[in-house]
Amino acid sequence: MSERLQDALKSKFRPEFLNRIDDIVVFKPLGKDEIRHIVDIEIGKLSDLLIESDLQIELTLSAKNYLVDNGYSIEMGARPLKRLIQKEIENRVSEAIINGEAKNGSILVVDSNESGIIVMVKEEAKVFS
Repeated sequence: MSERLQDALKSKFRPEFLNRIDDIVVFKPLGKDEIRHIVDIEIGKLSDLLIESDLQIELTLSAKNYLVDNGYSIEMGARPLKRLIQKEIENRVSEAIINGEAKNGSILVVDSNESGIIVMVKEEAKVFS
């Protein structure tokens, strides 16, 4: 650990407190690529849950960019992202299921516009042979 960091800690905390800490880990801020990966993971979890109900979810690039831009803060890291996905997507998906808009085989398309996230329900394309 750098001397500058150790000096900063010593100036803010008493030695008794610092002696109780086993190790100090310094994290670098997450970049947009890492946030995109986290979005993929979280939407993947939601997709797995929806598959059990014979539903699919599609996330447009616009929606993904909205989540990346609005779901991260330097102070909190990616924690706000999970809340944003819950509030903007999961809650709306739940409402669509409860209201009967999303039926077996439906595809839930998550997009964004100037006012935020929108969730649209489209019926599964039927294949005729």
